[in-house]
Amino acid sequence: MFARAVRQISGVPFEGKTESLEGAEPELCITIFQRGLNFSGVKKKLVNADPAWMESFIEEGGLFALFEGLQGLENSGLDSIAGTVKLLDCVDCIKAVMNSQVGLEFIIHSDKNFTNILIEELNTNIPLVKMHIFEMLSAVSIYSDEGLYVVLGALKHYKVFNGLRHHFSKLIEELQSSETDEYAACVLAFINCLIAGSVGLEARVHLRNELLALNLQEELNRFKSSSCESLITQLDVFEDSNASDSQLLVEQGIDLQSPEEMFHTVYEKVLGTPQVLNLLHILQSMVLIERGSTDAGMIWTLLEELTQRTVLMNEPQRIEEFRRKSLELITEAVKARRTSTTAAPTIFEEESPHFDTSSPDPLTPPPQAPPPPPQAPPPPPPPPQALPPPPQAPPLPHVSSNSPLLVHPPLQRTSSILDMARSYTPSKSMKKLNWQKIPQHLATRSGTLWEVSTNLSLQPKVNIKFDELEELFARKGVMNQRSMDTTTPLKPSPSVVSLLDTKASLNVSIFLKQFKLDNTSIVDIIKDGQYTKISIEQLNALAKLLPSKTTVELLKSFDGQRSLLGTPEDFFLQLLQVKSYTLRIEAMKVRLEYSERQTELKQVINTLRMAISEVLDSSSIRDICYVALVTGNVINAGGHAGSAFGFTISSLQKLKDTRANKSNMSLLHYITGLFDQQLPDVSKWREQLPHLEEASKTSLEYLTEQVTHIDSQIKGLRKKIKESPGDLQDQLESFLLEAEEEVVDLRFALENVHDLSKQTADYFCEDSESFNLNVCLSELFGFFLEYEKAIKENKQRAILEAEAKKREEQRTNQHKKTKNKTNSISSTNEEHCLVDQLLQEIKEGTSLRTTNKSHSRRRSSLNHDGLKRLQDVILKSEAYYKKRRASQISQEDRERLTDVPLASVNEEEP
Repeated sequence: MFARAVRQISGVPFEGKTESLEGAEPELCITIFQRGLNFSGVKKKLVNADPAWMESFIEEGGLFALFEGLQGLENSGLDSIAGTVKLLDCVDCIKAVMNSQVGLEFIIHSDKNFTNILIEELNTNIPLVKMHIFEMLSAVSIYSDEGLYVVLGALKHYKVFNGLRHHFSKLIEELQSSETDEYAACVLAFINCLIAGSVGLEARVHLRNELLALNLQEELNRFKSSSCESLITQLDVFEDSNASDSQLLVEQGIDLQSPEEMFHTVYEKVLGTPQVLNLLHILQSMVLIERGSTDAGMIWTLLEELTQRTVLMNEPQRIEEFRRKSLELITEAVKARRTSTTAAPTIFEEESPHFDTSSPDPLTPPPQAPPPPPQAPPPPPPPPQALPPPPQAPPLPHVSSNSPLLVHPPLQRTSSILDMARSYTPSKSMKKLNWQKIPQHLATRSGTLWEVSTNLSLQPKVNIKFDELEELFARKGVMNQRSMDTTTPLKPSPSVVSLLDTKASLNVSIFLKQFKLDNTSIVDIIKDGQYTKISIEQLNALAKLLPSKTTVELLKSFDGQRSLLGTPEDFFLQLLQVKSYTLRIEAMKVRLEYSERQTELKQVINTLRMAISEVLDSSSIRDICYVALVTGNVINAGGHAGSAFGFTISSLQKLKDTRANKSNMSLLHYITGLFDQQLPDVSKWREQLPHLEEASKTSLEYLTEQVTHIDSQIKGLRKKIKESPGDLQDQLESFLLEAEEEVVDLRFALENVHDLSKQTADYFCEDSESFNLNVCLSELFGFFLEYEKAIKENKQRAILEAEAKKREEQRTNQHKKTKNKTNSISSTNEEHCLVDQLLQEIKEGTSLRTTNKSHSRRRSSLNHDGLKRLQDVILKSEAYYKKRRASQISQEDRERLTDVPLASVNEEEP
């Protein structure tokens, strides 16, 4: 057998070829594996080993050696093909051990966290290795409840090990980056094993929802077009399981997937009890969690874990202990957060009675009010009831004539400093102060702020140095002509006179440039009421730019050369010469708005009228409602909702909410299927209701408001022009007569629509007083959109069901062939190939379908004696491994063992 290799180690001369590992003892195989001599030979021996040999292999620390080798290969790097092959052989060796019951149970029950080591290998870049890892984890999770527990723990370990956001993030990443459908099928099979392995409906729904929250559905939708049979099988398993659990939730009357329904369920539980305040406080704390903040994910995850663990406790002592430890953990996390970052405080760092370690126990009655704080020092004496009158102002101190602030006025003064400033001519070119001047006759009136300009007694006694002002506010580098040549008289150069402030002048200039006309032509358009040459937007802009009363006075008071005025000022001066220019602008706006709105309203009212007539005459609506009434009475038979003679039109939306026992099917799908097979013309509803879509966007109340608004505009304009110039009356008279007649027509058409609305209310047996036509038409149009969607989904379901039936037949035939082969194998061999059998069931989907009532997930079959024996194996294996690690092989023996050719321990003698 392997005696010659043993002799080579012990110093006995070696001759000839070494026999294979077929008869090798476990200890020798472990030694060879640890030296990296013959991975493939060890794998072959493990695959063919009997249960007794395998148990001895495990007792002597074989699994420890395999996992140690796995870590060593990964840490050493895999830069060569030989290294990759070694890694694959090592993984296959572990899988071969797991194929035995004792090996699988050992990995699950050992406290050495072998699954953590296994899942860390998902960091490799070798897809085949990762597929083997996922397969082994799938087998462990579906084998027993304990197996699922250790796999979920391994996923959480992987999350921390790689700094991921969620413990299922790696699975979604692998689906997103999968290069082959076979690999995606392997990952999805693992997901299905996790779901199927979860005990209880709520556990399955919770785990599935966690995956869906990570956008699993998007990846599944991407794979639906695949032609890979194994991937399609896993997709079917996931959807069937989801549909089955959803139906169970509906039967229980609670939709665990609806946050709104779950909130109302909890609220009803605590309503009328003292716990409603606790719920309110919890919600108030949750409101403080900012959406999208860096800490939001951590906080929600912590809240989820706390609530899950709390509700499972039924002993007061455990609850109190858990509360105390949780608060300690939160406090430590907050302290670590504060020392590691300077970011803004999170919700847990704010003062809150719910998360303060000094807060009272929320499960016990609140303690009595704390004693009052120590007495504060006495407050200062209160102020007196009334403040004493202020002292009289001291006499003004003597200020020299050079003082920049205060001077004694001259005894005889004929003009004020303001008069001098108005007549002052600077020696330098000055900057400009962009203010808006007030005309003199307004500013000098008695009682105004500017009365000070003419009343010497009100003017402050200040000395303003004009030369200092020149130095401070002169334009740099520009000197006045007078300072350069005092002998030549100053000739003022012509410049543009601006009477408006800079912003108003700029806005008016921009407005005028839109027309590409001179000011006179623009003013003529307004004067003659040529509304077709101007847009409503331009008129609205002009209305906002019209000068104020103060500006009008300023413009009218200008007595200089008109040619020196800026374009905006010139435009306004010409506009001021037009009588009733504001009314003319308003009239042009009314004419433009009326022209647009009147045409639009006519079209909308006509569309609405035709849509109502089409609804009242539609056979599709009658047929659908009749079939819905029949099917609904059958479903509601025997209850208070049964024996109905009709239903409200809003109830049509309930058809899609009534779920069937069949996956992704509702009562609406059933009704559309009936019509599609027996009365296909019903699906041509768009031909019967061509105006329904447009009419569903229209509000009858809005139309009424618009007609009333137009009517009030016309009447208001008619009233205003009575005292306007004759030319303006002539411009508007024909328009007003025509508009008044058309408004009467609009009101008549609108009354007709109101009558049709009442007929519609009576047709659908609604209260005409509260009936909303827009809501009715919107609900009808929305229902028909759902009707079309249901037709498409029925066709797609038929295709998928045909494909699923074909695959089911293939799986049944394959299962029969596999069963025939399995029947010929002994029970001992069945226990030896546990992982292979589990993987075959996973591949076929037979052990993952919750709808399969005849199948029950395999549990650990070890009895009390078996578990005791397993514990003995675990203890012996750990002791043997520690002993092996302690005793190091000598350097001479290591060299002799290394010199043994690989071929000599892998080949048989002829």
